Amino acid sequence: MRRYGIRSYNPGDAEAVASLLARARRARRLAFPLLPSGLDEKESAARIVASKTAGSAAAGSAGTVATGSVSTVALGADGSLQGFLFVERKEDEIWGPSLRADVNDWALKAGTEALPELYAAAFGPVGEGLREHRVLCPASDETGLAAWFELGFGMEQAYAMARLEDLEVGSAKTKGDFQIRRAGPGDEENLESLSSLIAEAQAGPPVWAGAPAAYLAELHKGFAALAGEADAIVLLAFRGARPVGYQAWFPAEGDPLDGAIEGGVELAVGATIPEERGRGIGLALSAKGIALAQASGYRTCLVDWRTTNPSASSFWKARGFRPFLYRLTRRLP
Repeated sequence: MRRYGIRSYNPGDAEAVASLLARARRARRLAFPLLPSGLDEKESAARIVASKTAGSAAAGSAGTVATGSVSTVALGADGSLQGFLFVERKEDEIWGPSLRADVNDWALKAGTEALPELYAAAFGPVGEGLREHRVLCPASDETGLAAWFELGFGMEQAYAMARLEDLEVGSAKTKGDFQIRRAGPGDEENLESLSSLIAEAQAGPPVWAGAPAAYLAELHKGFAALAGEADAIVLLAFRGARPVGYQAWFPAEGDPLDGAIEGGVELAVGATIPEERGRGIGLALSAKGIALAQASGYRTCLVDWRTTNPSASSFWKARGFRPFLYRLTRRLP
């Protein structure tokens, strides 16, 4: 393995780092043209680098540790930039602290093998006692994915998109006497009764990702509030008077620098109670949601799921969703 010169970022690296990031962002946009057009702009990469590195030390081997972040660069034998990695310590009252690198926090020059050294230098100084390491990697970057996998990371979450007109729901016929309608005021208890379905499904095998009690309590309150969401498309499926499934669609949030996904809507949550799964309720909810979203002027849909959840993964891929981003996680012993 080649050796690289690893040091902290300094202001003199700004142009080279921004250029490397701009190429990486452009590659993401070429692979997924539905992503925001701001990914094409070189100026946005420079603004991202400036925001990430404000106050970075002018020299040293560890970067800026006091703020809970570290910025590192890798140099070749000729002093040219081969890659960079920014990492930040994130605090979460429910899930605890973790170290994270966003999709705009790292990039490698083609052919470089500097990621192991960058990872050690960037994550090490702020990683004392932290077991959770998370990285966002473009789904189209096969080389990057392989490099992170070799460092012990694994897929945890897939972020996908598709044009609404391309989504497949078949005839969307349910087996049994089911009704689907939009939720509204008065449906608070119906929505609350369904709030823990996803968390419960993911607590068991093969996901084994139990949720803290505080998170479940937060979900319970949040689901009740869905009944009054004027900008959302919230659907409920009933068998008689009993709620058996739901989906909630929201306007997709735009990125401050990249802009919005054109005509974007996010299918944020959806589930069916265990005893009613496999009867077409999810398909029927999706068909209704797609029709209502298109009638509201939406054209592109986003969805995400745990990659270790085979039901979710197979369901959304079968609808036509294509992952454009993965969250990779490494949990240390």
